[in-house]
Amino acid sequence: MTMQPLASALRKKALPWDTIRTAPYKPEGKFTSDTLATLNQQSKIRQQKDPQFTYLSTLNDIRNMDDEKKPVRLDINSRRAKMQLIEKRSLEAENKRLIATGERPYSNWNTYQAAMDAKFEERSRMKAAERPELPEDEAFINEAAYLMLSAEPKTMLSPEEKL
Repeated sequence: MTMQPLASALRKKALPWDTIRTAPYKPEGKFTSDTLATLNQQSKIRQQKDPQFTYLSTLNDIRNMDDEKKPVRLDINSRRAKMQLIEKRSLEAENKRLIATGERPYSNWNTYQAAMDAKFEERSRMKAAERPELPEDEAFINEAAYLMLSAEPKTMLSPEEKL
């Protein structure tokens, strides 16, 4: 068996791999382990209080439950029961988030699905730049900003600056 060249190497104007330069990186400061522990603890507290983070965490738990690497059961009733459990937990997570943010919860799975389909359809008609950010997407951005603004790195001074 012979080795095939990479697909990008077969293109007419393929760039050689050795032309990619590394980006310059200069650390701006060092954080003490106490600072990192405090930031981590504060972040976890904020995440537990934030309805968007608790919603995303619950969805991850539901997805993990569905992604279990167990053999698929052939019994249709057990498969339907598992699907209903996933739907129930997803609806509960969404309703908990809606209540926490002051919105009206969905009455059942069908109204939830219809609303999600309508939201998806509406957003798909918009250009990417026109789409408003989803609150659950901004949760990570906001948390990263909190971490950056809360951190006080120990600034590394050069020997000249120390004098």
